[in-house]
Amino acid sequence: MCPPLLLQSLKAVCWDAVPPSVRLELEGFCKSNAQKIYFWRQSFCDCSGASIENEVPVVSFKGPILAEAVYDDLSLREFCDLDLLIRVQDLAKAEDILLACGYTAQFPDRTTAPHF
Repeated sequence: MCPPLLLQSLKAVCWDAVPPSVRLELEGFCKSNAQKIYFWRQSFCDCSGASIENEVPVVSFKGPILAEAVYDDLSLREFCDLDLLIRVQDLAKAEDILLACGYTAQFPDRTTAPHF
């Protein structure tokens, strides 16, 4: 079970029985996780807005969109990246959009699939 779901379950069932040090650690982790998740969600919104403006369809695969759909609460899921589906013919244009949004390619030679 991931820490956000663990925290939610413990609070619902037996929060008083959890040692204070563990409570503090779980709450700190979940707060940090929520901040990262909202950053990734905003990043996706920014990139998809730029993609729409440039007529490049993008679909989020997993990540914040799935978390919202499944849990109805972004902060209950952990992730550290965005997975985007892009048509092959739009790949170069999508890479340009991501670069313009401030992302840096891990493999900048464009001969491999881009990883940002």
